Amino acid sequence: MKWISAILLVLAVLGVSVSVDGQSASRGAFEQNPDGWINLMPKPGLPGWTKVPIPPTAPLEAKEQWSVRDGLLVIDGTGGHEWLRFDGKRFRNFLLHAEWRFRKREGTPRYNGGLYFWANADGSQFYQAQTGEAGGWLFGDFPKAGERNRTNLRDQMKGNRMAPVGEWNTFEITATEGWIELWVNGGVQSRWERPPVTQGYLGIEAEGFYMEFRRLAVKELP
Repeated sequence: MKWISAILLVLAVLGVSVSVDGQSASRGAFEQNPDGWINLMPKPGLPGWTKVPIPPTAPLEAKEQWSVRDGLLVIDGTGGHEWLRFDGKRFRNFLLHAEWRFRKREGTPRYNGGLYFWANADGSQFYQAQTGEAGGWLFGDFPKAGERNRTNLRDQMKGNRMAPVGEWNTFEITATEGWIELWVNGGVQSRWERPPVTQGYLGIEAEGFYMEFRRLAVKELP
């Protein structure tokens, strides 16, 4: 089939191997081929990044919860529900690599956050790779006829590959005009066929939890 050939072509360009059944190898694309990636890790003061409230009509929180410390991007979780938008460019076909972890809290909180992609400037339209203890699925919001229209692939998630809270996770999002895949800690966990919108901004969601990112990188695809 043509779409299988296209997938194999993209993976060959990235230097990623696949098994005969199409499942991703246990090593991620960045580990297998670190060449050609754009480093997205913010610098102190977050130049080139913009805070955006969630929902877009909400007032922007004055409290600053984003910072760069010891080479890590830190979300301290005290600044409300918002996302941080990378303003460098709007991406189309790409591979996004992210290494992140939550800081453990007492009790049994429902850890939450996410990676935005193909979002519009105010975040009223977006895709997201969901983070959390049971995270690792794709969903998105695309207004239709003036109403919110959500697609959520949680029920199609292939197992749970998330590391325990406090340990590092690796996400890789492969986004093309024909399909999207989310690779989590060694394997593909969520897939979206024929996405309706295929260009936009990248970003990170803050939803009240302490998170750290030690690596963010993107590679543009043909």
